[in-house]
Amino acid sequence: MVKFVILLPALLLVMPLYSQGIQSFDADYLGSEIHLKWEVANNTKGEYLILRSEDNQTFFSIGSIHANEAHQSYLFVDKLTVNEAIDSLFYRLMWIDTQGSRQAVAEAKLELTARPFEVYPNPSVDHIYIRKSKTHMHEMAFRLIDLQGRSLMDSSIDLSINEEIRIDVSHFVRGTYFCEVIYKEGKYSEMIRIGN
Repeated sequence: MVKFVILLPALLLVMPLYSQGIQSFDADYLGSEIHLKWEVANNTKGEYLILRSEDNQTFFSIGSIHANEAHQSYLFVDKLTVNEAIDSLFYRLMWIDTQGSRQAVAEAKLELTARPFEVYPNPSVDHIYIRKSKTHMHEMAFRLIDLQGRSLMDSSIDLSINEEIRIDVSHFVRGTYFCEVIYKEGKYSEMIRIGN
């Protein structure tokens, strides 16, 4: 088995090259979504099963895509709220042929340490800070959302001068919320706790 290691700013991707004509298997962390993309040399009838793991031991099915003989590239979006304690996610791409036989065809490890924003302190009593990790990001929108999906705070943020901004959350009821930052490249969500 041949392995390639590709270093990118936000991820480390390890791709064993298997059969079924998989030419590439990439994972991109885009805030609250992880985009899994793969290219194939040729297609036959069957299905791709996408699996995810937090420990590279126990994998869970998160979806599937039917192979289309007319397509050479595929995209699967993993809409995941990333737990702050998780540093890496592991993905496995399985091929299921028309007889139901399964074969692992690609694997990827996604490092989550290079997040586009840092939200701290978490938990917080009276305020939170949002700090950008990329210097080219300037204008963005901020939302604080409760667990029922209601937007409780909407604000525009300009980080062209400062690397971070302070947001007062002292008037919110103690509980769990989602801090969402929408920027040019995508959207970043993080679960935060307000109150002791």
